[in-house]
Amino acid sequence: MTRHLVAVFGIAAVCASTSHAAPPAPRATLTGHTGHVNAVAFSRDGKQLASAGDDGLRLWDVAARKEIATADPHSDSYSSIAWSADGKTIAGATGSGVILWDVGSAKRKKLNDGTSYNVIAYSPDGKTLIAAGRTFDVFGADGKLRATWAPVDGYKYTALAFSPDGKRLVVGSSDHTARILDAATGKEIQKIVPELSRAVTALAFTRDGTQLALGGDGLYLWDVAKAEGARTERDDPDVHGLAFTLDGKTLISGGAGGVVRAWDVATRAERGILGQHNTEATSVTMSLDGRSFVTASEDKTLKVWPAP
Repeated sequence: MTRHLVAVFGIAAVCASTSHAAPPAPRATLTGHTGHVNAVAFSRDGKQLASAGDDGLRLWDVAARKEIATADPHSDSYSSIAWSADGKTIAGATGSGVILWDVGSAKRKKLNDGTSYNVIAYSPDGKTLIAAGRTFDVFGADGKLRATWAPVDGYKYTALAFSPDGKRLVVGSSDHTARILDAATGKEIQKIVPELSRAVTALAFTRDGTQLALGGDGLYLWDVAKAEGARTERDDPDVHGLAFTLDGKTLISGGAGGVVRAWDVATRAERGILGQHNTEATSVTMSLDGRSFVTASEDKTLKVWPAP
């Protein structure tokens, strides 16, 4: 979503600002979207960035900081996107099916036309694609439907995240919970009730898979090995994007009001404000080298920040 980022964005780590200081300026602001940007993700090699929203999908060259391709302008509204492991395909969740976009040829393929999906995720090895909304569909890398797992009765799926080793899949739901599933079978291993009063809208693992963050109308940190968790000391309402720093010691959140915050994982305390969008921040993605991160927003922009 790397090594190329260092020279391009001049990444020198900065400390989070305090609540009394003005938020730091971004390293770069990428413009071109004409509608809300709902999702952003780095390619696995860090050379490209994909963003998607109400006006379709866009591809960016990280080094040049410029848009290099546009797919589906104004034809499909995307709520979530994911890169394949080989970087050749971008999958998108839309209200009328899954879109597979071939990065090299710019050709698109639609799966399950007419089915509404909210979230999408590739397994780390790229062999499995999960798309979920009110249904939970499992596709192979070839785009063929392999299975449909049982939905949560009366609710919809609102967030997805594979564990780094690909063995577990966490799914957030509008019933205010998250479930840890066996990624191969879909069997529920554990249910997390994260003390949220609304849907779980964001999920993120640390790189080593030991910590899981859940966001909704607050933030909740879950210790995977101990199977226990707690809310952060201060609420961050309407969280829509989460990402951990490379060392797993800091959590970055984006949400209501466009505020981008940093949280100390060990103490669960807010470290400060890292940045600001004009309106709601919808998605956060961390570079593979951990030295920068990108946020997307309803203000139609992407912003590149130095990691805390």
